[in-house]
Amino acid sequence: MMRALLRPSRRQCHHHQHMLFLYLRRNRRLQTSSVSFDEKTNRTFWEEKNHHRQLYAQLPERIKRAVLAQIPRDLLASSKTNKKTVVAVALSGGVDSFVSAWLLKNALQAAAVGEKGENIKLKAILMKNWDEREETNSECLFDADRRSAKKLAKYLSMDLYEVDFCREYWQSVFSPFTESVERGETPNPDVWCNREIKFGKLLEYVKEEEIGAKYLVTGHYAEIWREYGDDNIEQSSSSSSSLKRIELRRSKDETKDQTYFLASVPSKALESVIFPLAKLRKAEDVIELIARDLLGNVANVLDRKSSAGICFVGKKRNFSDFVHEYVQRDPAWFVDVECITEENSSLIEKNSIGCSSNSSRSSSSRSSSSSGISSGGSERGGLEGKGDSNTIDEKYILGECESVHSVTAGQRARIGGLPKPYFVVGKSTEEKGSSKVYVCEGGDHPALLTNWCVIKDIRFVHEDDTDALNSSQQVRVKTRYASPLVPATIGIPPPPSNAASSSSRQQQQQQKVSLFCRSAYEKATTTPSPSSPSTTAKSSSPSSSSPPLLQITFASPEKAVSIGQAVVMYHHSTSRVLGVGSVAYHGRTVFEEEKEEEQQRRQKRQSEKKNDDDKES
Repeated sequence: MMRALLRPSRRQCHHHQHMLFLYLRRNRRLQTSSVSFDEKTNRTFWEEKNHHRQLYAQLPERIKRAVLAQIPRDLLASSKTNKKTVVAVALSGGVDSFVSAWLLKNALQAAAVGEKGENIKLKAILMKNWDEREETNSECLFDADRRSAKKLAKYLSMDLYEVDFCREYWQSVFSPFTESVERGETPNPDVWCNREIKFGKLLEYVKEEEIGAKYLVTGHYAEIWREYGDDNIEQSSSSSSSLKRIELRRSKDETKDQTYFLASVPSKALESVIFPLAKLRKAEDVIELIARDLLGNVANVLDRKSSAGICFVGKKRNFSDFVHEYVQRDPAWFVDVECITEENSSLIEKNSIGCSSNSSRSSSSRSSSSSGISSGGSERGGLEGKGDSNTIDEKYILGECESVHSVTAGQRARIGGLPKPYFVVGKSTEEKGSSKVYVCEGGDHPALLTNWCVIKDIRFVHEDDTDALNSSQQVRVKTRYASPLVPATIGIPPPPSNAASSSSRQQQQQQKVSLFCRSAYEKATTTPSPSSPSTTAKSSSPSSSSPPLLQITFASPEKAVSIGQAVVMYHHSTSRVLGVGSVAYHGRTVFEEEKEEEQQRRQKRQSEKKNDDDKES
């Protein structure tokens, strides 16, 4: 009985909850982390607007200035006039796209005069590029993206539109990706996806009548720098015609910078794009300050995994297993780079490999196993090249590679029974059963280093950047996303050797190409290089003056340069992106150069000894 008297009534509980809610409303800092997502989204329009306005006012001035600096002048002008403008926001369901949308919306409202900011309509777009359900017959990652995007769009008071680009993605990105893998290359489909889909098909879609957007907002960490012809903001911002030049630059957060994946997007497309996160740091500003402390982890957006990466592989799938669902396996031998000797170099150039020439195997046995590992044979002598007599000593063959398509330069090789780890140096893809994967002992082996490479399928952000290629130019480059910027020189390489006529300079160029990528060199110089996706598309076609090949000479040897990987070029002293190309072939490794110097010294000693013997005689 006493417990019943002491227990508060239901009316008292509701009263206490209401008083707590009022207290939280008066203390905005506590409210964002204490009120549920449903209570936030059930506010009236004006309550919600005032709520976000007060939250935005709490942001540091440096963040406000950084966001405003990324908004085009004509869009800012629209927020101060009665001109109606639509802005599309790519909302993936992740934290970056969500914070970008929230920052832009509130920055425009803060810059508006009175209620004129309502003339800018923001529409959220959810894009689908890959249907995992067709392969797994279960819920795909996109279903979780849709649920999250719907909640975030509701919180932002935006209409959500869904668009399916699965067919376009297959044709423009995935099919060229598999073709590149079959050629033994290491392509980066994310570079193609940004150019062909996100800032190609998606940009075209949002500008159509259904959406009618003038700009597309994404959560990329990159800066779009705009130069206007008139310094007077009020006059020049009234029309986008005053835009004089646009540049793609690296973001402030260098650890999250995504210009490596955006380097092939042309400047014409970038004119209609906004990156609000360009000057923000992801860990400190986007996640901790805004998404967690200020907005209180809306819809548990911080619990979602990053959407970065190859979308068609997924987060739990093995890349090699997935690729070989679409690309036929090509078994190969792991070959030690120490096979580069004076007597074996010519054999490698001929792509000839097999059992030792001193082997006791009979010719009939060798012939019976000539089908190699492609037919399931496990004998090392079974993998032979174009001739039976010209073979490399069997001691350099370390094991069998499951498929030449599953390895890339710099990757640790899966070779059992060895005391130390081996790493992939390069590979040659010939006929089925005769492919080779060259490996070296240790991750700091000189065979992993090269001084130059030649790139193909070159695309510049600005067409006028090709004018600087009439002579050599100092730049900085990234040979892969995680690698640092390194100084280099770009220029037109010597023409490739020709079967009909070959000058001494052309022969010298061929001799300088690494033996570990000789097959890639032959493909790049004897046959027309397959273009990257949709080269005929207007939005992404390279300049007619773009060279078919471009040589990049590194200031110091670069590690693990892979055939087919993207190499992005930057201005030598600023963060401006110049363009991108894919590696066609590369020069001799430091290991090969050391071997050649050693051979020259040996020949010199032999010559001196011979001269001394002649004098004595």
